Amino acid sequence: MNRTRLLAVHLRAALQTEWQYRANFAAQALDAAIGLGVALGAIEVLFRRVDELAGWTASQLILLTGVYLVISGFVNLVVHPSLSRFVREVLNGTFDFVLLKPVDAQLLTGLREVQIWKLVDITLGCAVIAAVFATQGFPGVTALVGMLLLTAIGVCMMCAVWFIAATSVFWLIRVDNILTILQSCFQSAKWPISVYPRWLRVFFTAVLPTAFSTTIPAEFAAGQGSVLMGALAVLFCGALCILSRWLWVRGIRRYSSASS
Repeated sequence: MNRTRLLAVHLRAALQTEWQYRANFAAQALDAAIGLGVALGAIEVLFRRVDELAGWTASQLILLTGVYLVISGFVNLVVHPSLSRFVREVLNGTFDFVLLKPVDAQLLTGLREVQIWKLVDITLGCAVIAAVFATQGFPGVTALVGMLLLTAIGVCMMCAVWFIAATSVFWLIRVDNILTILQSCFQSAKWPISVYPRWLRVFFTAVLPTAFSTTIPAEFAAGQGSVLMGALAVLFCGALCILSRWLWVRGIRRYSSASS
């Protein structure tokens, strides 16, 4: 069995496991719809009193909400559940079975759990973005391509951040709280980076890059993207991916030595 087929088998098994609980779809759809309604309601209430927020109009904030739903949907679809399982397996010693598979352990670890119902969030996010384009006008091919590219970069960036946090289990042992805090901090991406004070803007750019993952794609979607910031997002994403791989390799060596 080649590596690609093995990954496909694991992914299919995870999907089949989730598909046993179809009622989760209705619950997730309701939860996602309520969350979206609350977010849009907050924007409507806010813009009854102001014309813009830190340079952002209501339609631009709605675009940002759509981008956030897409990226958070992808993270919660596979990355967060897979890495939560990874942490549990390292703690109870069953992660050895993953290392015995003839496929890259980091790739397999990131694809072992799929919460298929999170596709609802991704679908709603795409619908929000499409609705803004339909009412406010199409931003142009260049802006659309920039948004799609930077949204993909944002997903990769947040995946790398989650891997960096989860890999710390090889040294810190108890990292459940770190993943919970990371999940909570990512909610800051619902708002543009410019609304935060300077010290938080630095944190949400250089430490937890929510600015690169959501704000910049939303700016491109609104036709106001900066090529320089887009290039910085690509470079920062590459650096995070390299760092996550380096930590993973060092962590696996530490784990293997402890197991021998």
